[in-house]
Amino acid sequence: MTNINTSKKMNRTTIFNAGMALSLLLSAMVTLSSRAYAAGRLVSWGLDQWGQVSGTPAGNDLIAVSAGFGFSVALRCDGTIVAWGYDDWAPGSHSVSAAPTGNGFVAIASGSAHTLALRSDGSLFSWGDDHRGQVSQTPAGTGYIAIAAGGTHSMAMRADGSLVAWGEDQYGQVSGTPGGTGFINFGCGDNHTIAMRPDGSLVAWGLDQEGQVSGTPTGPGFIAVDGGTYHSVAFAFRRKSYLVGF
Repeated sequence: MTNINTSKKMNRTTIFNAGMALSLLLSAMVTLSSRAYAAGRLVSWGLDQWGQVSGTPAGNDLIAVSAGFGFSVALRCDGTIVAWGYDDWAPGSHSVSAAPTGNGFVAIASGSAHTLALRSDGSLFSWGDDHRGQVSQTPAGTGYIAIAAGGTHSMAMRADGSLVAWGEDQYGQVSGTPGGTGFINFGCGDNHTIAMRPDGSLVAWGLDQEGQVSGTPTGPGFIAVDGGTYHSVAFAFRRKSYLVGF
């Protein structure tokens, strides 16, 4: 492991470069083994019209969960996927019964009516509603280390920090995806996306109806981002930063 200098003389650029390397390293490690996650049980509540509450799987071996419109998907520590809730979106488009069998999955992300999963070999698998190509346009190949799903579009990040998007592009949520490498985090809203550069600065694109793109804050210092239906949220460094758990 690279020795990280934590002296008080470390400048912001050095901190973020180390953070980028650590982030990409940890993401790559996750693709090697789902055992990197802590396992636990799931609890659901709220509307149960389609069994999205009562159908919640039992057991203490769940490591990730994602919710769509009327359905949910979870990942077990053995790399298998379980889905429950609303299933029938259109002929041939099923959010529950079309969930993949077998193991080897390490991450999941649900949109409104589709789900994207990442395998341990860095390949992608999608299922569910495909009326905007969010399933059929899923890129082939390997080398992906992180995923996110919007309402009707999806995004994945390669090991070099480059981004690829597909699906609904009415508001430029696909065609507006920035090129280049080195991105370290990203999140999809309903019809927009936010990504984070190595220095912690943000870039957003897609639907801007409520300022969810044009209102994106400037400057560095952010470490996590995500998008809602018409808004976004970002988490920033405190004035003092600490490395924990090393």
